[in-house]
Amino acid sequence: METVETRVDDWQKDDSRANKIMENQSISTSNRIFSAIAFYHGYKIMVQARGSACTFCKSVSGTILGRGEYAVKVGSYKENDMTVKKPMSAPPWHRGCSCYLRHA
Repeated sequence: METVETRVDDWQKDDSRANKIMENQSISTSNRIFSAIAFYHGYKIMVQARGSACTFCKSVSGTILGRGEYAVKVGSYKENDMTVKKPMSAPPWHRGCSCYLRHA
């Protein structure tokens, strides 16, 4: 219980938390809508890193996905205290991620 209270206190101190969540959700939503439309029409999609992407994003960039496939698998990357805990098919992979999905 104490860890939950500590986490809530941290969130209250972070004035930009709402903006971080909003940015993350808007990127996630647009990528998920794009992939749903692409898969509906029978297309595959590709993960694309943009700009000065981190090592993780560069490792995922160029991955081609079909319906039901994941670009990032559990435990697939462990570096700089970043561990993949759940499979993901659409960015953002992490805070500040500049990856996007495109037609393959």
